[in-house]
Amino acid sequence: MNRLEYLRKTLPKNIEDNLGYRNIEFLLLNYNSKDNLDDWVNSEMKEYLDSGILKYYKTVKPKYFLMSHSKNVIAKKANGDIICNVDADNFIGDGFAFHINKAFQNNPNIVLVVDKEKGSKDCFGRICIWRDDFLKIKGYDESMKGYGFEDFDLRNRLSFLGRKEVFIRNKRFLNALEHDDFSRLENEPNFDLVRGIYYQHINHYSSYLLYLFQDFTFYFGKLVAYELKNTQSVDNIFQEYYKNHQNSLLENPIWNVEKSKWETGEYIFFSNGIKLIFEDREEHLYRLKNDKLTSQKNKNSNFIKCNDSGDWNKLIMFFSQINNCIKMIKNKNENKIIVNDSYGEVELVT
Repeated sequence: MNRLEYLRKTLPKNIEDNLGYRNIEFLLLNYNSKDNLDDWVNSEMKEYLDSGILKYYKTVKPKYFLMSHSKNVIAKKANGDIICNVDADNFIGDGFAFHINKAFQNNPNIVLVVDKEKGSKDCFGRICIWRDDFLKIKGYDESMKGYGFEDFDLRNRLSFLGRKEVFIRNKRFLNALEHDDFSRLENEPNFDLVRGIYYQHINHYSSYLLYLFQDFTFYFGKLVAYELKNTQSVDNIFQEYYKNHQNSLLENPIWNVEKSKWETGEYIFFSNGIKLIFEDREEHLYRLKNDKLTSQKNKNSNFIKCNDSGDWNKLIMFFSQINNCIKMIKNKNENKIIVNDSYGEVELVT
């Protein structure tokens, strides 16, 4: 969705670098893109379309970019024995198809992935998997609506099938175009649907966060930076060791919403404030003045509105990632292999 700027540079190069491997197909999904992707593909990529090396699919249904759903839609169209997801900003490198084939010939019981400790985060979405395995686990978790962790969740669920991770080590295969987080988020639902974000500083390791959505629902939670919370612990004597050996947010979050759970409900604007109607506890009134929310029960409890665009993007990214991370951890703890009833369903147009 709206990634033609990247595809102009990556897709022709990726195809050219792997034409030597004959048993290959590239599949491209236009996920309701608004940037003349149709015209570019049908003109500049016509040679590859005509030869069948490139197969092009389009849907005009999605309003927002949904990572898991879009990946499932296109993966189900693949005909090869092995599916490899490639994000639009990725260069796969000269001879990558041969590398995939060799890896799976050496050991069929694998999934080919990027090392989450040493690899570039821009390439974390690169996952090569048996098509039969993909169909067996019913693809990426489509309950994940935000950015990130859908790929690590897929890897976890493949491990429950007994698949072993093999890392793509050669840096030739792991290059990507650089871009900021705004580009990662601009087509996603949270970026558009969040109406306001408020925060309240508690202490050096925690703050309250309040997200107000356009549909008059809200998410309220306590953000805890666990790396800072335990600053009196003797573990901090070995802080550098733990920084180098932890799995960060993937396994043992260094920051999270307390108890990995948001409080939710609906809110109502009135003349000079906001009423939060919680699902699981009594409602709460806040007076609104000069972008500050003050609790009617505790005058020292003040929420400040986030008006800085850089901080806004960071808080949207946090909200997207932490919700997917919470779902990933839940799936792992419950040893879930299949998480979707149906997946990759959408109306495609020609």
